[in-house]
Amino acid sequence: MKNYHRTKMKLRGKRRKFKNKKTLIPKGLYCYEWVGEGGDIKYCPFWRVDKANHYQSNGVCLAFNKRDDESYGGLLWDKVKECDINDDV
Repeated sequence: MKNYHRTKMKLRGKRRKFKNKKTLIPKGLYCYEWVGEGGDIKYCPFWRVDKANHYQSNGVCLAFNKRDDESYGGLLWDKVKECDINDDV
């Protein structure tokens, strides 16, 4: 039952329209950030992987409709931001 609840939450989150995307995007140069001393990782809710493509060209940013396979040399597959939001170090 626990897995069912998580799956349902994820599907609901994909359909939801976000009013202020910038507040949800992690700070730094990557699509994730370290939270707390325990080493917890907070991933960007808009980062996805397209399993149909090669692993070095399968990154997808749902917030800004960017894909590694559309742009030459994209680094979304390695969780490097291409949106320039909250990238101050």
